[in-house]
Amino acid sequence: PIKTYIGEASDALVREAVERELERGGQVFFVHNRVQSIESVAAYLRELLPGVRFAVAHGQLAPRRLESVMHDFIAHAHDVLVTTTIVENGTDIPNCNTLIVNRADRFGLAQLYQLRGRVGRGRHRAYAYLFTPPRRVIGEQAYRRLAAVAEFNELGSGYRLALKDLELRGAGDVLGPQQSGFIEQVGFDLYVRMLREAVAQLKGEEPEEREPRTQVTGDFSAYLPDDYVGSPELKLRLYRRLAECRSLAGARELAAEFADRFGPLPEPVQNLFAALEAKLLGDAAGVREVRLAGRRISLVFDDFSRAGRVDLTGCAAVKDIQPRAGAHGEGVLEVWAAGEALRAAGELLAFMGESLASR
Repeated sequence: PIKTYIGEASDALVREAVERELERGGQVFFVHNRVQSIESVAAYLRELLPGVRFAVAHGQLAPRRLESVMHDFIAHAHDVLVTTTIVENGTDIPNCNTLIVNRADRFGLAQLYQLRGRVGRGRHRAYAYLFTPPRRVIGEQAYRRLAAVAEFNELGSGYRLALKDLELRGAGDVLGPQQSGFIEQVGFDLYVRMLREAVAQLKGEEPEEREPRTQVTGDFSAYLPDDYVGSPELKLRLYRRLAECRSLAGARELAAEFADRFGPLPEPVQNLFAALEAKLLGDAAGVREVRLAGRRISLVFDDFSRAGRVDLTGCAAVKDIQPRAGAHGEGVLEVWAAGEALRAAGELLAFMGESLASR
């Protein structure tokens, strides 16, 4: 593994790191990711380490000039390459086994991991120095990123580090209510299905078993809380199993397994399974979307005539029903639930399914 040091920058540490590498005939990457000030940093280093051969590389150099600098560095015409993050991909220099990152607190977790992977490709022990500003307190998120890089130091740690990155930054608004544009219009589940089908089509593969197309949306929380399932890796596997569930029997078996493994289902997990059952039942009943708002349940069908033919007489979950036409010709059945909307939606969709089966 690469020996990783995290701490405040100092002239003494920089000098020691560079001289140690040069004494064994190696070379050094010094990463400073600001093109505007990279020349002044190189000048500072030349003054700190007289006699050491420095070169500067960044993305704003003319292509031929950049190619010449990199070629000379590979040929060991320079000892230290002062560079931006352009070296994080596609650079393989076995003789370069010390990395110094200036202002490492400004880098993302994936960037730091990629940069550290630039060293340690030869037979010598590699070193990575991730420097933060002296006498300055860095933010909590930056500290956690640096700590994660130091923790995941073994070969093959990339997947675990990616999960840590997901935990620190979140999944992004593609999974949240702030998403705008195409994904907001079709919903995340449908977007992922469309993307998977498009990829399969491009590869010439047969589509997988059809996923339920019914979307369930509303003002309820449905997720796996940290105090219920703590491991990010396990959470991802469980979410995938939920997404791949295709039958009510399978959903109920999975819920029983959750209860057996992790204990009684907390409310957000109960909501996960209630939404999954509503999705499966809605798909069987030909419902395109189930929208929940308070005690109102809106069942959206492809056409108005379909909504008008639904008979919910005798369904205990329903207080009132009103069919109407949607703005785009779709049929909408407005239902006021006798109780909590998400559970009521499952009951009335099951009732609809039984009514259809008996015809």
